[in-house]
Amino acid sequence: MNGEEKPTISVKGIQEIRTLVPSRAAVFARKGLITKHLMPNSTIEAISATEAKVVTQALILWQLKGIDLLPRPVQAGYYHSVVEKVDGVWKFKRRDVYLNGVFTPGEVYPSLAN
Repeated sequence: MNGEEKPTISVKGIQEIRTLVPSRAAVFARKGLITKHLMPNSTIEAISATEAKVVTQALILWQLKGIDLLPRPVQAGYYHSVVEKVDGVWKFKRRDVYLNGVFTPGEVYPSLAN
């Protein structure tokens, strides 16, 4: 987490997620930044017939149009999730994200600092 003792960003609840994700995606789109999220491995552990723990590895890549010929890795980590079956559909009950950093585009690409 960029050397911090506590998370730099904390988002709780569907409303906060619905606010954060589109605004961050809009910044990326304006700057011509493509983001890719690779989830190469997940483990699932049953808690009960309707609940499970899921641990997922994560690798996040960015690619700046006109600059990067290949995507550039910018974050790695994992997601700890609890999922539950509601009306026959599996849904996230909780998700904690542990990444090695949360960066702004200007931190990775100095030309995008403003």
